[in-house]
Amino acid sequence: MPWPTIRSGSDFLRTFLIGAGLCWSVGFVVIALCYQLELYADGAMFSYAVAVQDVWAFHWHNISGRMSVFLLILLPAEVLVGLTGDPSAGILFYGLLFYLAPLAGLIGTLAADCSRNRIIFVYACCSTALLCPLVFGFPSEMWLAHAMFWPTLAVSHYASRTVGGTALVCAMLLTLAFTHEGALVLTFSIVAMLALRGFRDASFLRAAAILIVVLAASAAVKIMIPPDEYYADVLVRAALHFFDPAIFQVSIVALLFTTIVAYAVLLLVLSKLAPDRAYLFAAVIVAIALAIYWLRLDHAIHASSRYHLRTALVIVTPVFGALAALFAIYRDGRLLAAEAERSAACSRIDAPHVGVCGRNCKIPGGMEPVQRSGSGPRQQRRIRPSARGWALRFIGTNRLHREPAILVFDHAISFRDPC
Repeated sequence: MPWPTIRSGSDFLRTFLIGAGLCWSVGFVVIALCYQLELYADGAMFSYAVAVQDVWAFHWHNISGRMSVFLLILLPAEVLVGLTGDPSAGILFYGLLFYLAPLAGLIGTLAADCSRNRIIFVYACCSTALLCPLVFGFPSEMWLAHAMFWPTLAVSHYASRTVGGTALVCAMLLTLAFTHEGALVLTFSIVAMLALRGFRDASFLRAAAILIVVLAASAAVKIMIPPDEYYADVLVRAALHFFDPAIFQVSIVALLFTTIVAYAVLLLVLSKLAPDRAYLFAAVIVAIALAIYWLRLDHAIHASSRYHLRTALVIVTPVFGALAALFAIYRDGRLLAAEAERSAACSRIDAPHVGVCGRNCKIPGGMEPVQRSGSGPRQQRRIRPSARGWALRFIGTNRLHREPAILVFDHAISFRDPC
């Protein structure tokens, strides 16, 4: 977005985050293929399995809970080797598919996101720019889990309530859950975010039912395709240390937290001197300081630590997702509807129907307008509710802008002239 069209700091931040997420997504593919990162660490083992066309028997039957990675990335590369007879082409294709996942995830999120101002897509770009570089280069399946999380979140919120929409949500949640065992945390978090719409909301009920299917499928696959005896012990030890706090005791994490704190302090100080451009000046100062540190002072190597920081994806990604879902639901007006539903459920009146009336809506009965001629104070009080308690409430749609209010009322309420 050109500078003259940026109207506020929020517009600038939104544009910056989208640009950063997309640039990183393209950069991942270019850097990985140029430096053959598909051969780094465990990637060498996976590449060999692709070359000999035996990925499942070689290793993947031991990690059947990561079936999505096998079906979406490794199996197509193995098929390409069989079709072309060129192992190097299959290995290159494996690397391309693996490192293309973040960009594909952002494109899918953009297509599925129907929220106001595409807020879920913006948070997806932010998460990609901040979290994915921490694990970039190491072939962790959580890389694909992060890429699948965001389009799955958008689809779960905005897929149509039809058979096709339900099938799409089911397919997305299943694919996400089978990227990595840690992705079950992401799956749970998506369903929990839908609860913000209300426990009676159709999207939440649909996702909750699908979650039961996902958990049953995960358990069935683990039972039907168990790992070998050696790998069973290895996987148990890895699971026990997955959330070890020592994982975050690396230089890159300390630098990241220091950068965030420094930016916050600078923003606080500069907001008093230049309130209109404080965010920009703070960002420039932090960027210059980071450039000097990296070019002159930093000698740390963030190599094998990338593998352990996959835990950050499991912990921080749901946080970004929760913020995205909260803002999306609020801007769609669904948060107010859920609040009205909870209030009505807690009230003591017997309310056969609670509705939400917004802009240009029709009120289906329950009102008896009274016509009175004349003027004066009595004329201004000509319509009053006869019900009591929580039957009649006004809830503003947005406290920051001037918009029509939402009227929540009982269907059976009668409006009569009290005189």
